[in-house]
Amino acid sequence: MNCQPLVSETALDGIKEWPIRYELDSPKSLDEVISAIRLLKNKQSPGEDRNPAEVLKCGIHILGPQLHHVVLNIWEKNHYPSTSKTR
Repeated sequence: MNCQPLVSETALDGIKEWPIRYELDSPKSLDEVISAIRLLKNKQSPGEDRNPAEVLKCGIHILGPQLHHVVLNIWEKNHYPSTSKTR
């Protein structure tokens, strides 16, 4: 196609490159999953799973390890369980 670029080469050359952070590629720990649950906002509409944040937070010691197992499965297989896919 014969189109003019939307961004100039000079502007692209001026963008700072950030180093690659390989530590972000590692599977998440149980502590990270529990921390993420604790950061959920209360009194918000529940997601597709219909579980409000308050329920997850109250059962964090029981649900945390189970959710961590699900997260690790998704991470390792790069595949979401069919029950969590959007419709």
